[in-house]
Amino acid sequence: MENCELPSDLLINILTRLSVRSLMRLKCVCKFFYNLIKNDHQFIQKHFEFSRTKTGGAVIEFNSADSKSLLCYLVYKDLECNETRCIYLDVPNSRFFRYIKCCDGMLCLIVCKDDINGIEGDSTVDVFILNPSTMEIMALPSIKVPNKLPNKSPVGMRFGFGLSNNMVGKVIMLLSFEDVKSNCDDYEIVMVCSQVDDSWNWRQVDVPQALKYLLPSAYFGDFYFKGKYYWYGLPGLIWFDMDDEVFGMINTPFELKINFFTFTNETIVCVSQPILPPDEQGKVYFDIWLMEENNNIFNWHKQTRILFHSMGEQWMPVGIWNPSGHLLMLVSYLNPDFFMRDEIEDIEDSDVPFFKNGPDLISIDLVTQEKKIIYTSQEKKSAINIVLNSSGDVQVCKNVIKAPEWNESNIFWHAGAYSQVFYESLKFL
Repeated sequence: MENCELPSDLLINILTRLSVRSLMRLKCVCKFFYNLIKNDHQFIQKHFEFSRTKTGGAVIEFNSADSKSLLCYLVYKDLECNETRCIYLDVPNSRFFRYIKCCDGMLCLIVCKDDINGIEGDSTVDVFILNPSTMEIMALPSIKVPNKLPNKSPVGMRFGFGLSNNMVGKVIMLLSFEDVKSNCDDYEIVMVCSQVDDSWNWRQVDVPQALKYLLPSAYFGDFYFKGKYYWYGLPGLIWFDMDDEVFGMINTPFELKINFFTFTNETIVCVSQPILPPDEQGKVYFDIWLMEENNNIFNWHKQTRILFHSMGEQWMPVGIWNPSGHLLMLVSYLNPDFFMRDEIEDIEDSDVPFFKNGPDLISIDLVTQEKKIIYTSQEKKSAINIVLNSSGDVQVCKNVIKAPEWNESNIFWHAGAYSQVFYESLKFL
């Protein structure tokens, strides 16, 4: 860098506008670039803030056809070619039920060696932190689900992942138990795994009253946003502050059929289906609500309503993505032969699929309501594969695989597809 004639401020300003892929190549040029890209937290944060305005994406989870594991795809905008791409994420131990959480370009992968229908005492939970842009990965300490309490059995877990203001990473585990006598579930144990220097440790924290209102389903949306992690409950959003490690709640006063919560830009978003009057039965609408905060008073206002007229199609919203706040929708097309199968000779019912094709992934501009297809059934897709090497260490590699198309034989998408906001980032713990 001694021969560089550009002022350092101007050079750094230029580098913040490059993609992570380009910066990974520049990291090998000289020590100055390496230390800036790898170790300068101020530069990493500046690059992330710029990336949020230019890139954007979503991590999409699908139930597999056998409902015993999740299939995960990453949708993002490639700055180098200005195209939207969809790549397959091959996460570890895919035959086990797992969760994936997003925070500032990092993914928290949670693997539970148990069936989706229940969790038993002494089960082991493995946790990995991955940055798919930089290919860095870290294995956090595993944790065992505590043995059942008197008259109670562990039946469910919820997770969160985020950063405190001083960039300390934290993973939250909410463990619910079933009371055998009353047949009701309560979240009774909260565990936090936090980073202290170079080590991570699990510890138990107090359980607030608010967790009694937490809904069991993970597909209403949970997300990290501005130092807090949010889950959906009744009558509103339940949050965990990454700094103070306290819980709180934001009420959602309107009565709606809520599909999920997420965020876009600087605002929390609710996607819902309105209750229609009798004369509009048969139509499909989705409303987009934005949350406004003023002196700890929260109000919601409707940004837009989207109408889908098409017959023979099934639409499902799965998330908000990209800096402009586009809505991701999955659409599949009903097979007319399914409804006529009794009239088709020499054919078994099982040979006629309910859906003819799909699903397709559609991106909808919330302002213009323009719809664009994001193609996901290309013959070859780049995949991020997470493996254990011969010494037992976790490593990440990229390869090109021949991936199957999205269809009913491998993706049970309408049973619970869900996406989380993702931004390209240099950040890593």
